[in-house]
Amino acid sequence: MKKILTALVLGVFAFAACNDDDDSFTPKKPVTTFAGQLPTKVGSYSLEYDEFGRCTIAKYGDETEFEIDYAKGTITLYEDDEKEEAKVKFNKQGYITEISMAWDYKDEYETSKGSGKITFNYNKEGQLISSNTTSKGSGVDEGEKYTSAYNNTSTFTWENGNLVKSVVKDEEIENGDKDELVSTYTIQYDNQENKAGQNTHVQADVYEMEDCDVLVQIGLFGKATAFFPKAYKEEWYEKYDGEEYTSESEYDVRYELNENGTIEIEYIKGTPYYYSYTTVEEPSSKSASAQENAKK
Repeated sequence: MKKILTALVLGVFAFAACNDDDDSFTPKKPVTTFAGQLPTKVGSYSLEYDEFGRCTIAKYGDETEFEIDYAKGTITLYEDDEKEEAKVKFNKQGYITEISMAWDYKDEYETSKGSGKITFNYNKEGQLISSNTTSKGSGVDEGEKYTSAYNNTSTFTWENGNLVKSVVKDEEIENGDKDELVSTYTIQYDNQENKAGQNTHVQADVYEMEDCDVLVQIGLFGKATAFFPKAYKEEWYEKYDGEEYTSESEYDVRYELNENGTIEIEYIKGTPYYYSYTTVEEPSSKSASAQENAKK
């Protein structure tokens, strides 16, 4: 799931979104709240919500990172002056179950055409247990024809309410040449209970959702861990251009909490990520007319 949207198009930024008809569920309220609140800032991200408490815009610094249109069922990722729009589906818990797109791009230098899809699977407790990405494309770049494909299989292991292992396998094939990358994360916990049920930056990191990690932290990809992690380790193997590489990194983690149990500061290897919040009203307090407008 690294580069969750751009992985689908393998670097192509102009395309048309899929137009499949579906009966995907549309959330009408926040997926979850943390002690009755939702974050407005998480590290360098700032978040905006609509009148129903649904996240609509995330900014990284001063730049818009992504936007969700619930009426259209789309998620748009912005990068520089370009944007990528994909179809998005939710289940009845409000978790994202699928992101898909198709593209057909042409300019004076290149052409590119293809499609891709990411699916997300949850267990009965609402924990993300696996995901799969497939993408295929072809085109011409500076007069040279090419074909490309991308596959990702990620599995997540939970024990006693905690995410303890993440295995992310990436495979990219271009003109028949295959590169592979496998990242394995193991997460350790202590006795600091996650009473507000808050999703952390660590959880997003080990899911490898680089350009949509904040969506994990507001709950759009399932439940949080029962306790706060105290450390995690990454081991990775890469095969690139016929050469093999391995490496590993370790990270210590600690948390400072607000009185209501929400995160005030999350430290990962000494780097602080600051959180701030807004109180969320329940959708039942909204007028019937406003709810009706949201359905249109």
